[in-house]
Amino acid sequence: MKGRLHTYGTGEVIATDAPIKIGIIGHYGYGNLGDDTVVAILIKNIRMHCPTADLFGFSLNPADTEQRHGIKTFPIRRQSDRPQHRSAPDPIADGKPGFYTTLKQWLKHLPWIFRPVKWLKTSLCEPIFSELSFLRNSFHRLRGFDLLVVPGSSPLTDWWGGPWRHPYSMLSWSLLARIAGTEVVALSIGSERLDTRLGKVFCKWFLSLAQYRSFRDRYSCDAMRSLGLKGDNFIFPDQGFAALDVVHSNFVETTFAALQEQNARLTVGVNPVGKWTCLPPGVPDSWYQEYIENLSALLLRILKRGHRVAFCPSDTSHDPPFVQQIMKILKASYPDPDLDTQIIQDPILTVEDLILRIQRCDIMIASRFHGVVLAFVLQKPVLAISYSRKIGDLMSECGQADYHRGMDRANVDDMNRLFCALEQNRHSIGQHLGFVVSEYRFRLAEQYRNVFQGFRQGRQYHDV
Repeated sequence: MKGRLHTYGTGEVIATDAPIKIGIIGHYGYGNLGDDTVVAILIKNIRMHCPTADLFGFSLNPADTEQRHGIKTFPIRRQSDRPQHRSAPDPIADGKPGFYTTLKQWLKHLPWIFRPVKWLKTSLCEPIFSELSFLRNSFHRLRGFDLLVVPGSSPLTDWWGGPWRHPYSMLSWSLLARIAGTEVVALSIGSERLDTRLGKVFCKWFLSLAQYRSFRDRYSCDAMRSLGLKGDNFIFPDQGFAALDVVHSNFVETTFAALQEQNARLTVGVNPVGKWTCLPPGVPDSWYQEYIENLSALLLRILKRGHRVAFCPSDTSHDPPFVQQIMKILKASYPDPDLDTQIIQDPILTVEDLILRIQRCDIMIASRFHGVVLAFVLQKPVLAISYSRKIGDLMSECGQADYHRGMDRANVDDMNRLFCALEQNRHSIGQHLGFVVSEYRFRLAEQYRNVFQGFRQGRQYHDV
């Protein structure tokens, strides 16, 4: 944007003529459509408030992000699963092996030396040098960026891979941004399953380096404050509540019309959660299998009452195998030739696919956070069966706590009772959700205006 004013976090206002460069950084791009919904919302709102800005992504899968969102994207971390390039062998002069090859062959005869040296090389030296090279390249990519936006994507958790995965990634990028003179803002982020001391330290330092930060709920804000995080910590709804910003307006009209229909045959959406989202490999999964069996038993009762079932998986990589596991149980328990006509299970590959599928439903049974959020956005009553407190907090904030159960407390009779209550009250619940979502959308619009217009005009960030 021409003639822009920029503060660089120091209070000093500097005029520049270059267009704004904004990056959206997070652990997205691996198939979680909830995270990609938030990225799409951010892109839409940044372009609204900074129409000439150059937008870039920083994600786990740059190719996927470029295809979905149409923005140039870089990797957020060194890819551990990329093809390993072997070192070129020593050149052979006059048919004789080089020094390195000779030394290696000689050390193989001394296993008590060779094995520790090999371990040191593969476990320490190569990863350290590779990470340093990645950080150097990342710094050069960041130079010239004005703003780096963290949209969520679980930045405050050490549940997947410990402190050296998500917490370390966010801290390292925040440090690189500070060195490069790039401002960092974290919008409506959440804290969950932050258990290690090092992970807590990394997350606190990462947030301390942000020029603006807001949390999606009171728990996340208080959790970070309890770690000693100082300064302004604002609370705004999850950005997924602005999903109507990225769909056509007739979604709203169609949804309101659907609330007025009296139809004895309902379409029940099912948003399951894959096992590896709930527990790490190697941990006993008996309680998860019980969740699958209870959910399948509930769906069997729903099908026998003549209703339809529409699967709405919001993670394209983790959830589909468990949809098929549920289908196998249903077919074994209900060998009706017309069963397939009662079930919608076409693949969902994009954000648009997911929203369209949820829109077709009258009631949702959801186990993922953004499965609940998107259902609420479309004014669909939700029976939430959760693996994490974030879903319970969300249900409470939206006045739906009575329709939430943790996986460890959910049995088929209780879930069936809650479903029947949802069925009876679905119209009044839908209307209530309409008011809640309108308020949340207004709050998010104010946050986008404050952050992006404030950044463009060189103003300090403030609460709204």
